[in-house]
Amino acid sequence: PVFPCPPAMTSKYPNLARRKGNSSLFLQKTMKEHTASMEDPFMKTIYAQTFDPQAYIAYLESQLAMFQGIETAMDAQATHPLLARLHDPALHRSAALHTDLAAWRTRHPAPTPGPPRAGVDAAIQAYVARLEQDAQDPRLLL
Repeated sequence: PVFPCPPAMTSKYPNLARRKGNSSLFLQKTMKEHTASMEDPFMKTIYAQTFDPQAYIAYLESQLAMFQGIETAMDAQATHPLLARLHDPALHRSAALHTDLAAWRTRHPAPTPGPPRAGVDAAIQAYVARLEQDAQDPRLLL
């Protein structure tokens, strides 16, 4: 049987946020958003593995755009003293996302081309534009 967790126990992130380091600082500053993401209806379908394949493909497309932006920004600043120790091409996700997208698109072709997902696409475009702007200052990439 599955037992519901009490509300205070629903997020995995508080324990991680209490650890020392840059990641914990990031989680402390974004705890509300991280916790909310776990309650998002789409993310719940991901965790439960009951998602619509086309919705998952759209998710992978948004992840690809986001990671390409991050990788481009970090690669451009790879030798900067603040970022050189953090830059690691082994962390790049774009190639794996391309592979995943090819597999998912092959197994689950779109039934008919539909209108673009303006909300998701606009949000990702705004994120990447902000990343490109912030990338001019390596401190903002931390």
